[in-house]
Amino acid sequence: MDPTVLVRAGQLLVKKLDETGAAPRVALWVHNVETNTWKLWLVPRNPPPSPSDFYRKVSEIIRANRTEMTGVEAADVELKSEKHVAIEGVRMLVRAEGLANAHFVNTTINGFYFPEMIVLRSAL
Repeated sequence: MDPTVLVRAGQLLVKKLDETGAAPRVALWVHNVETNTWKLWLVPRNPPPSPSDFYRKVSEIIRANRTEMTGVEAADVELKSEKHVAIEGVRMLVRAEGLANAHFVNTTINGFYFPEMIVLRSAL
């Protein structure tokens, strides 16, 4: 997948989540080389919403903005905890309150290997 498409769609999703009051504190695309897929990891605000409510909101936003969000599906989104070892490491690597586009390749953070990742927000 073209990283430009991922960044554009991911940033739009984050912006729309911001507008609905479900602003994620962390958003990053993570590439899985074994399956050649990208997942958008989102860390919700505190206290976190129920996973079903959060995924429903993501799905509604994607559906309502389908033409602008080419390249992202609700199934591409994974809800992550701020306690995840990799998320804690990203917090130390990048600080971005708004929208960002920080691209990393072959990076190990807290023992977690990222073949490729694109940080869109890191505001923990």
